[in-house]
Amino acid sequence: MDTGQLASIIFRAEHWTSPLTLAGLALLSVVVITAIPKPARRSEGIGRILRRDIVIMTLLPMLSLALLLTDRSIRYLSEGTVASVEGAVAGLSATFGERLEKAQDAVSVLALNLGSVQDADDASLKRLLLGFHEIHPEFISTLAAGADGQVMAATIATREGIVARDARDIRVADRDYFREPMQTDQRYLSPAFRGRGLGSDVIVAASAPVSGTGGRGPAVVEGSIDFVRLGEVARNYPLPESAEFIVLDPSGQVAASNRPLTFRPLSVPGDEVFSRTDERTYISARGDISNGWEVIVRLPVARLQERIVADLVVSAIWLVVSLSLALVLAAVLTARVSQPLQHLAEAVKEYVPPASTDRIAVTSRAPQEVRILARHFNLSARRMNELYGRLVAMLAERESGEGNGKSPGK
Repeated sequence: MDTGQLASIIFRAEHWTSPLTLAGLALLSVVVITAIPKPARRSEGIGRILRRDIVIMTLLPMLSLALLLTDRSIRYLSEGTVASVEGAVAGLSATFGERLEKAQDAVSVLALNLGSVQDADDASLKRLLLGFHEIHPEFISTLAAGADGQVMAATIATREGIVARDARDIRVADRDYFREPMQTDQRYLSPAFRGRGLGSDVIVAASAPVSGTGGRGPAVVEGSIDFVRLGEVARNYPLPESAEFIVLDPSGQVAASNRPLTFRPLSVPGDEVFSRTDERTYISARGDISNGWEVIVRLPVARLQERIVADLVVSAIWLVVSLSLALVLAAVLTARVSQPLQHLAEAVKEYVPPASTDRIAVTSRAPQEVRILARHFNLSARRMNELYGRLVAMLAERESGEGNGKSPGK
């Protein structure tokens, strides 16, 4: 599964209708609509204009940065998840291949050792098998069988330890792990199957022919690895969190898994694992081990979506914090400009000569343009007061002169 396929899984239609996505789109729409100038808009106060523009100028870069970081995070998580799943497949394939190869090598060495022992009795065979089994505890059982398929000696792993087992009543002539080495004179690794005689566990058998016994000793030796022991191979492997693996034998049966309740031993999950529904639910990859054996690793898409949602929540918090800071910054900057202008507007509105020529007290922190307006208004007010005073004096003098001119005519 490549990143493009993964993106088509993550960004489905229902994701675009999520509350978080709709909230982000609504916020972006409000910002864009508010930023567009409208000729028919009523005159607004400078404080409101400044607050809106400062919020827009602050929020737009923050929103762009949040979207960019979210996109990078989603790409990183998506590509990293695909790479980790593919890496886990490659690693597990090598690990299981090495484990199965070592099992076959160990059984081949045991066959060579038994072939070098002439006329070994049952007690000697048991001692050799016990020694071999103690050195290789990865096997759940071992056995040596004669040319007729009769088991001559066997060992089995129990809770108390590895013990010899009386298996003279067990015949394995019909088992593939016996017939194949007898027919081909080559070592053999069986598909998964359910054991009998030495236990009913689901096992994988590694066997090899024994040469040099002249038909009087064991003809085939075999070691069995059970479902649990084979699954323990991956326990120490660093799988992605919540990932699950399946090992399929050449016939497509489950030979090992870390989810035995989901993938039962000897089940055939091919159609289930690779169905269309499964591809939309899991990120999966498969790799070849050897000789038809395969390993599959898959990770729930929901796990990746949780991590992406966590990043989206962080981005949303970032936007909320940015908006809060933008509002505080807008309030502070607007107050420095709008309050002196508001005082100036009130002074102009309420000014009636003769009034104080120091109508506005402007602090040194006020914008320079506001201080200039205040200074010019105060200067104009003083001039207006002077002009008003002269006019009042002229009117008084004129009224006084007219009064003096009328008094002799009475």
